[in-house]
Amino acid sequence: MRLFRTLILALISLFVACEDGADTGGSTPNDITEEHIVGLWYMTIENQLFSVDVQPKGVATLNIEVYDEDKWLKMTTMLDYAFIDDIIVVKPEGYEAWSARVDVSDTALTLLGDDFVYILKRYYEGDDTIALERERIVEEYSNIDVTPPSELLPDEGIVSDGELKKVVSSMYLSLRDFICQQLNLEHIRLYGVDLRDNNVYVSPSTNEVLQTWQAGYKTINIADVIIRGVQDDSSLILYRDEATAVKSLVYYNLAMLFGQTVNLGDTLSAVETADMVMDMLDTVTNLDSDASRLNNEDLPALRAEVALFAGDTDEAAYLLTDCRADFRLFFNADIDSELVEIYGADIMLYNKQRCDLLLAEADGADVTSEWDSIGGYGYWAMLKRVGLAMSMSGCAQHELLMPIPEYEIHMNPDISQNDGY
Repeated sequence: MRLFRTLILALISLFVACEDGADTGGSTPNDITEEHIVGLWYMTIENQLFSVDVQPKGVATLNIEVYDEDKWLKMTTMLDYAFIDDIIVVKPEGYEAWSARVDVSDTALTLLGDDFVYILKRYYEGDDTIALERERIVEEYSNIDVTPPSELLPDEGIVSDGELKKVVSSMYLSLRDFICQQLNLEHIRLYGVDLRDNNVYVSPSTNEVLQTWQAGYKTINIADVIIRGVQDDSSLILYRDEATAVKSLVYYNLAMLFGQTVNLGDTLSAVETADMVMDMLDTVTNLDSDASRLNNEDLPALRAEVALFAGDTDEAAYLLTDCRADFRLFFNADIDSELVEIYGADIMLYNKQRCDLLLAEADGADVTSEWDSIGGYGYWAMLKRVGLAMSMSGCAQHELLMPIPEYEIHMNPDISQNDGY
């Protein structure tokens, strides 16, 4: 973990970023303001591309991309930061807080440690430096087996039940974060304000758009760790199937929100994503009976929601007949008091009431008023399916899809911005 820790420090140290038009070659602690630190920074080490998107109010997103076996592998983590003079303190999600001393010029940032030195570059809007770095890495490392450092990517060799339970727990926490971000973004589209009543304008550079996108792919990454870790161990197949179901749930919602997704470096349309999700769900043979997790009773509801998304009302109606789903994501009132205040004690995804509404929709009934009374997960998707999203929200046609985050457009040359943005 040492390399991962020091790289995080190197990247996050940009929070003390460069001063405006400095001629002295470095900035002093008194020069540093939030205006200087917000932006995108990057560095490369061999076949790895590291970038960090610094956002206001002490939050940043770290992306680690590794090119191996002719494909890109990606890991994302959220970071909290604060600084005092020239000392930066950073708290990566899931890791202990660390501090480091930094030196900043107007074009580069240097992290100085006892036994390491890292230099980062700032990305300026409109240049192609990151894309060129990605092309260089692909050209240099294509057809070369370069195993990603274990410090950067999770180990695929998860073997014990205890280890898997910890990763599964992390997956559900990440899923809950994604659904929270999704509901907040949908609320912004519907009403023009977030769930804290702050006015927010949706654009490719909106933080809430980026946070939703990255929370989704973080959950997918964790699910993939589980899938890779147990695929050959029949005694742990339940975990693999559960991770596949969670991954499918996230991919469906990303496709519904953004109209396109990314899988193993390939950009998929909404239709292609729906087909992929149904194929993945076909491999799920059995889930744990734990009522607090996605289980066999919930699977028909998920499949039916994807079927409705794909326009297959007959399949949805078949799946929803006698559906007994009851899946929700819980909060800890002691730890998540702020989230409880916003969302309540839990977020309901599937229950009898919602399944009955999905079934009625599949049968051609008007379920809008019933959905209006409960809202929450599935409401925006329903409005889009029945053609009422524009009239209910006042949004334009192109705003039925969220914009692809500006950061993702910069990082992934194979994905295009949605029309209208």
